[in-house]
Amino acid sequence: MIDQLVAVVSAFIYVFVIVDPLASLPLFISLTEKMKVSEMRKAARDAVIIAGIVAVVFLLAGTHILDLMKIDIGSFRVAGGLVLGLLGLETVLGFHTTQEKNDDKNAVVTLIATPMLTGPGLITALIVMSAEEGLAVPFVAMVLALLASWIIFDRAIAIKKFLGHRTLDIFAKVFGLFLVAMGVSFIKAGLGV
Repeated sequence: MIDQLVAVVSAFIYVFVIVDPLASLPLFISLTEKMKVSEMRKAARDAVIIAGIVAVVFLLAGTHILDLMKIDIGSFRVAGGLVLGLLGLETVLGFHTTQEKNDDKNAVVTLIATPMLTGPGLITALIVMSAEEGLAVPFVAMVLALLASWIIFDRAIAIKKFLGHRTLDIFAKVFGLFLVAMGVSFIKAGLGV
């Protein structure tokens, strides 16, 4: 029982760093600044629900998708490591490899749900974790991380006022460094180093 609890806590921390809602918070606030508070909270809830659905699909079917495409887990780890590393570098260095569009409320929800919450990094982590640990530990970790993300987005305005923009940027950059390190770890594991 203690071993499972330790595994879940460790997996939660791992998944939370990948999901990194604090890095997405400034974007969420800027995309929802013209919305009413009730609309902002609905956008937060909907984004987390959509992110959860996408994450569950890849958790349950990710290894089958890899088998269907004839991709081995080592190759996927290397690819996922590169993506995690790039996401981390984007956060730390402040550049973006994609353009963000916010034409309507649905676009805001979709952008936050995927790729911000359930993006390539989380999909990779869930597939690798399910192959190594089964479904239960990554599922619980993913649910807890998305629940924490929902709380953060639901309370976005209060958190921004309390922490300030500069503190949020610092948190995002620290999480970005962890993402780069996880990416290197994925690559090393995929290469068998």
